[in-house]
Amino acid sequence: MAYAIFRTQKLKNYDKIKAVEGHHTRTHDVKNADALKSHKNIDFIDRDGKNFANAIKDRIGERTIRKNAVLAVEVLMTASPSYFRADEKDYGIYDQQRTDDFTKQAMEFLKKEFGERNIISAICHLDEATPHIQAVIVPIDPTSNKLNASYWFDGPKKMSELQDRFFEATQSLGLERGIKGSKATHTTIQDFYASLECQDILTPPIGVLTPPLALKVSTREEWAKDESSRLEEDQQQTMRPIFAKAAVSVDAQKRARQAEATSKRKVEELEQMKAQAKLIREMDLVPILEKVGAKRIGNADGQQIWGINPSMVDGKPVFEHIALERSTGKFYNHYRNIGGGGAIDLVMHLEGLDFTKAVSWLGGNIDKTQAVGSAMVYAKKQAEEAVKKPAPLPEPVEQHWPHVRNYLINERGLNPKVVDQLHERGRLYADFMKNACFRYGSTGVERSGTRGVRWKGFAGVKTEGFVLKTVNDSPGAVFVESAIDAISFMDLRKRQPELAAYKGYDVIAVAGTSTQIVTKLSKEYKHIIIAFDRDKNRRGDEAFEEIKATLQKAERLTPAAPHKDWNDYIKPVEPEINGDSSNDKKDDECLSM
Repeated sequence: MAYAIFRTQKLKNYDKIKAVEGHHTRTHDVKNADALKSHKNIDFIDRDGKNFANAIKDRIGERTIRKNAVLAVEVLMTASPSYFRADEKDYGIYDQQRTDDFTKQAMEFLKKEFGERNIISAICHLDEATPHIQAVIVPIDPTSNKLNASYWFDGPKKMSELQDRFFEATQSLGLERGIKGSKATHTTIQDFYASLECQDILTPPIGVLTPPLALKVSTREEWAKDESSRLEEDQQQTMRPIFAKAAVSVDAQKRARQAEATSKRKVEELEQMKAQAKLIREMDLVPILEKVGAKRIGNADGQQIWGINPSMVDGKPVFEHIALERSTGKFYNHYRNIGGGGAIDLVMHLEGLDFTKAVSWLGGNIDKTQAVGSAMVYAKKQAEEAVKKPAPLPEPVEQHWPHVRNYLINERGLNPKVVDQLHERGRLYADFMKNACFRYGSTGVERSGTRGVRWKGFAGVKTEGFVLKTVNDSPGAVFVESAIDAISFMDLRKRQPELAAYKGYDVIAVAGTSTQIVTKLSKEYKHIIIAFDRDKNRRGDEAFEEIKATLQKAERLTPAAPHKDWNDYIKPVEPEINGDSSNDKKDDECLSM
């Protein structure tokens, strides 16, 4: 059985890229390669005379390169030796047609998967034991046009999907995919290459030379050293392929053990899944109807019609009719216009019980195991319906509002009038944990801790921002990271002359540095100011660069050192007496919404 083999290795610096180029192009010594056959190697990419490093730099161009970014990815594509040759021991011998077929399909996959412009080099090596293609790719994400290796290689799931696609592209050649879901660790190109087959092991005769007849005592030691060096070199040439073969053997044994363990685990998981499937199965509803004394009356439109709860009319029993679709477990009571699906629903309907008592009824009257299975099916249906609904947002707890208000005004220095306005309009409230909750439209809430430890979190879905308006038809928007920063910035526009230019701008918090939400919310504005925090890790600056790539009109505004964010500028005011802010004489802007 022959397997399709696909290996990758990330390249994060140009020294490593230079070493890879030397190996691929044979400008460096490659021990497993036969120099007399290197002319057969096929280079599929025309780099116009550029080395790998310069070709990579040209492809990246002006794109942002983050710290520790992956500049390129080395790819190795090959197959088991048995695909290329009938006898795996015939090192260096390969079937030409099979080799041509493999290289054609492998190159087609490479271009389709990564984009032809991103392939810096792709060379088919025919000077080693088994034909293989080694390529260098610049990982330009096709969805964002950014340097982003994680689009393909971030985590086991994506790597497994990449292996799937390579297998699909080559399976017409008769190749198999490795065990999917195996716990075997990914082999990098460097490790894989070290275990490739080497040439036939030929043990050269080691001959001891006849010492010269006349040697001076002073030169005998030199002659002995030279002879020892020669014998040592002969031994090294003999031992290298032996060590390589040993590495292949150890690697093969390791993979065989991993495959055996994975296969055993798969069988155990399959048996467990079968047992669970047998348990989580809806029971037949007919025994339930029979247990409550229902009578089968007939059939209609492929449904069974059952009669229950008879009452006497003109001396004859008249039944309520229940239509039962036995294949789906659905039922409908035409007399009461009530329907449902499954054993739990039917028992609750027939006996007027709640969920817990319905399960108990099934266990006592039908079967305990089936009762558990029906309960699990019922719970699964309820869970599936529940997850379709929006996540619940924190509920307002008015008794905690005085604590939150005191914290925001006296510890964070926020304008009392703005705080009270937001609370009155339901946009700011306290939850049961005494967190300050800022509403982001109807779908999300930003929470800020008020009990000594400063922390921020977000509940719900972030589809809108926390918007503070002071005028209609604002000429621009200032985007900040948190709602507290938004309130602080609006107040600072009156205190800081350098911020006066933004008076009348909408101030919008986005609960972090999300570039997507900023892009979405900025469409209606003429001027865009990105006023994210001044972080040591430059997260705000990096977010701005991403936004700037999409929105050319965006400008960066950063809190001046030593301030980290806009709330750092605000000095706590004197605590209010009895929480009364009616005497506040600040020249406050009033929110328009």
